[in-house]
Amino acid sequence: MRVAIVPGHSSAAPGAVRTVDCGKGRHRELREYDLCREISEELATQLRRDGHSVFEPPSARQPLGYPEYLDERIREINEAGVHAAVELHLNASLDPSLNFALALYHPQSERGKRLAEALAAEFQIALLPYHDSPPRVEPDTWTGGTKAFVRHTHPPAVIGEPCFLSHPPIQEFIRDRGEEFVAELVVAYRRGIEAWWAAQAPMAQSQKIGAEPGGRA
Repeated sequence: MRVAIVPGHSSAAPGAVRTVDCGKGRHRELREYDLCREISEELATQLRRDGHSVFEPPSARQPLGYPEYLDERIREINEAGVHAAVELHLNASLDPSLNFALALYHPQSERGKRLAEALAAEFQIALLPYHDSPPRVEPDTWTGGTKAFVRHTHPPAVIGEPCFLSHPPIQEFIRDRGEEFVAELVVAYRRGIEAWWAAQAPMAQSQKIGAEPGGRA
């Protein structure tokens, strides 16, 4: 399998940002992009260790603003020839009580839907004590913003949102056991992606990669 792994947002447009109290007058800023990049880098390492080919868009490490970073990574992925693309995010809300796993896919992509289902199931297992409701797997019906990633990549594409960075217990988990948080999500993504690939019929596995515009596959 050849798969694109992408941390959501960029260093110049980091997505959700929350500040946590570390005690004794110290605080730590939690940035969605920084956390997702850490997860994505270890995920890529583990997938390669399992024998897969991983494409990491060079633009994901550049300080590009929105929408430049999104346009560039979509172009890079469409030229890379991959079987699937996964963009890593952490959700956020004005309601700090919310915390559930979410995976978004192209509404016309059956393979994208199955990948989203596999990832959402693993997100729920990884962070079960923190979720307040079952995982959600939803077709992306919005054409703007970061969700354009799902709609304009050629291979099946999924946006993963395993939890809410705005949820205080998640913030405390990251503050107190950050390495464990990263490790849990790396395993969740890896297991979900590999389970999806293993479930593909041999014909689908041998299909010309990146052949269906908009992830319609």
